[in-house]
Amino acid sequence: MSYDPTPLPSSTDAELLAVHVAGGDGEPDCVYELARPRDGRVAVRALPAPGAPHGFEAACDVVLDRLEGARRAGGRVSVEGYALRHWLLGRA
Repeated sequence: MSYDPTPLPSSTDAELLAVHVAGGDGEPDCVYELARPRDGRVAVRALPAPGAPHGFEAACDVVLDRLEGARRAGGRVSVEGYALRHWLLGRA
């Protein structure tokens, strides 16, 4: 299958983007629900396993750095970096 950098078709209408991070280096798995960004910030709901869900708001670049950092540390991220950047930059 050839690489297609186009974000998922459903992301154009969705209000949340779910990103599963399978932890690397002993880190727990976590699902992050990212709301549509507004004014350079994004609301995030983290659903760690194990652990209690919690929400926070952060600058889009901080969230992107965290998710890309998880990938660099050996974790698996369910959403490709291109699609994450488009979502967090408000282009999806």
